[in-house]
Amino acid sequence: MTIIKLDLALPAAPGDLLAGAPHASRAVGKLTEFRSLAIDIASPRTFEREDPHAEAALAALFGAATIDEFPDDDSDNGDDEADAAYLMMLTPRLWKKQDHYRVLGLTHLRYKANDEQVKDAYRRRVLKFHPDKLAARALPGVNIDDVFKCIQKAHETLADPVKRMQYDSVDPGMEFTLPSEAEVKAWATEGEDVAYKNLAPYFVREGRFSKKQPVPVLGDSNSPRNEVEGFYDFWYHFDSWRSFEYEDNEDAETTDNRDNKRYLEKKNKAERARKKTEDNARQRTLVDLALKYDARMKRYKEEDKIAKKMKQQMARGGSASPAPSAAKNAAADKAAKAKAEEEAKKAAEAAAAAKKAADEADKAAKKDAKAALKKEKKALKQLVTKDLTYLHATPSSQQMEATLVALEKLTVSDDVAVLTAAREKIAAAHQAGGIDAARAAFDEAVAAAKA
Repeated sequence: MTIIKLDLALPAAPGDLLAGAPHASRAVGKLTEFRSLAIDIASPRTFEREDPHAEAALAALFGAATIDEFPDDDSDNGDDEADAAYLMMLTPRLWKKQDHYRVLGLTHLRYKANDEQVKDAYRRRVLKFHPDKLAARALPGVNIDDVFKCIQKAHETLADPVKRMQYDSVDPGMEFTLPSEAEVKAWATEGEDVAYKNLAPYFVREGRFSKKQPVPVLGDSNSPRNEVEGFYDFWYHFDSWRSFEYEDNEDAETTDNRDNKRYLEKKNKAERARKKTEDNARQRTLVDLALKYDARMKRYKEEDKIAKKMKQQMARGGSASPAPSAAKNAAADKAAKAKAEEEAKKAAEAAAAAKKAADEADKAAKKDAKAALKKEKKALKQLVTKDLTYLHATPSSQQMEATLVALEKLTVSDDVAVLTAAREKIAAAHQAGGIDAARAAFDEAVAAAKA
């Protein structure tokens, strides 16, 4: 053993320590109080993202920092599987018919999505569906370049204020129908506030197209007269920014011939004007229906009529009080009106009860249908992936993934009968001709669903 001797001089002890006290000590500071912190992964990167080629393509679009901002499994509040299947079925040639909000995963927001949300949604889609990332997966039957082009087209439309306004004007995901007169009449019979409550959402929906904001609200039975009359004045002079360029059947930019271009532009302009006229008439119908069954406006009209009559009587030097016969008639009319309202109320209650029963029955039927559809999809997936081992005797990882993509396309259908028929046909084919026959039957069912 080698012993090394070091000549070191220890520093002098602090003067406030007691000499000879082996356990003497003193406080030199306070411990920092503990904090509760969440533990998370250091980065959302995956091994897949370590491919320099893939990262370079993504960084070129959004910058290098963006690569760490969104993990691959980011949720977009939508049905990821359904959206993925929808994307796989798109084609750039028919980009105008695609649902741009669904393509970017913004179905739950639609026109309410702000610019930042559109930008973030596009980033998520690119990080998940960029060709440089999907190339390694090589999904059979799926053109990954087409998928990405459709995503780019959706972003190009929604990121441009003018193009987005044109698309929002005819957004296929929005409802533009109006209540029937029978419905409005039933609401008014049930109670005037019931009518206002049911009509208000229609005016909110249409009000977003107004060039003038904010849009006045319909109000209730206690709303002041000036607000009610102001509401109808606004809507009878409604100025809408809604346009119909997005639905142009002819693209004038595709021709170099000036005469043809002028002809197509004229044709498109005439069609837009026709649709605009129809839309204005549609909005006017809503306002007319609301006014017709607005009890407040009827009261105002009656009040004005009485005030005018009293003013005329005073001008002739007579009493402003109604004549006894007129008062008697008014009382009789009031009693008859009360009786009619009571009968109408009973009829409305009976109709409401019948409607409630029908709605509950319809709700139960829809619930059963949804459960049956879910069960059938599960059974079909069980047959293809478990019972028939992805339709191959010894499937490779690529064959398994291709089968899952095709299965997603097949199960996009909500028709239980179609899915049941496909499952039974695949099972029968397997029993008769083995795994190859089952795969052929499966491919045939997928092709039929895609058509």
